[in-house]
Amino acid sequence: MLASLNPSREAGGHPAALLEGTYREVVARVPDNAQIAFDDDGRLHFAVPEPEPEPASLLELRAAVNAMLPRVDLPEELLEVFS
Repeated sequence: MLASLNPSREAGGHPAALLEGTYREVVARVPDNAQIAFDDDGRLHFAVPEPEPEPASLLELRAAVNAMLPRVDLPEELLEVFS
């Protein structure tokens, strides 16, 4: 987690001080974020973003892979392997 804060080697600060600064930055941005809301009980809720549509190339790839997979009855195959 500390590496994600990207502390400089010259800073020589304590990790708790680095976390405190980052925490304060995040808290300062919360009121401006429309995807974060607090309910009446003080619970934090995040809005679920809409998923991006799947590209046509992914749909084509999925169809090609499904066409290559053999059609088998899995329980029957397991019984055959274990016998």
